[in-house]
Amino acid sequence: MSTSGLVLFLQGFIVGFPDLHSTVERMVPRGDTVVLFVTGEGTFGRPFMVAP
Repeated sequence: MSTSGLVLFLQGFIVGFPDLHSTVERMVPRGDTVVLFVTGEGTFGRPFMVAP
């Protein structure tokens, strides 16, 4: 999947699950992959950050 395809997928995912209240803070390309830094609050109001 291209970077633009990944962004579109992620935007669709966030729209599809609005209770996640998540935002992509940063996108860092690394070779043929992209690391996404996502922050937000889950369904139970706990903050989270995903950095694969």
